[in-house]
Amino acid sequence: MTGKRGRRGREKRRAREGCAVTRPVPLDNCDTTIRLNRWLKKHGFRNTSRLRPADFPGTGRGLMACKSISSGQVLVSLPRELMITTQTVLDSYLGPHVSSWHPRLAPVDVLSVFLVCERCCGDRSPWQPYVDSLPERFTTPAYFTRRELRELPRSLDDAVRRQRTAIAASYNDVKKFMDELEKSFPEFRGTMTQDAHCWAWHIVNTRSVYMGIF
Repeated sequence: MTGKRGRRGREKRRAREGCAVTRPVPLDNCDTTIRLNRWLKKHGFRNTSRLRPADFPGTGRGLMACKSISSGQVLVSLPRELMITTQTVLDSYLGPHVSSWHPRLAPVDVLSVFLVCERCCGDRSPWQPYVDSLPERFTTPAYFTRRELRELPRSLDDAVRRQRTAIAASYNDVKKFMDELEKSFPEFRGTMTQDAHCWAWHIVNTRSVYMGIF
């Protein structure tokens, strides 16, 4: 009771001071979220967490706590078969091609290729509900215009240059692989564009975690 009144009091003060009071917008009823939840449930996921998807003003999509969260409490428990790992790719139709390719692709490149191919497959992909839920663009320097880049502090120049160099090097590696893959899968011809790779690279680098083998 005290906490709720305190929050409302802060909001009223901000309104009086001319600050906009904004709230996250729940995404539970979004068509994409509904399809994703059905897909997760079908594959054994049970949502026992106290989180819900929401769009936060100023920062974008995320998870919003609905109830108090205790220290050490499990927030999300996901079945292993719903995790896209390098082993997932090796067990898929891409596996023989990835395994025989030299020089070996880096894990981020393996996952990037898989995401681009699965997105191309559309409703033929078993991963479609997840892929459809992913953002289409990011607010990182790789997506900045030249004008926006000029507005950045000079202290960030090296970091921006390193990221762009890493993305370009990754694209060169996966493009060579995809050019060869297209001989076996002509339906993927032309899918590995720079834009597609930049999207997949960001998906992997913003959503991946390291998992030990068990």
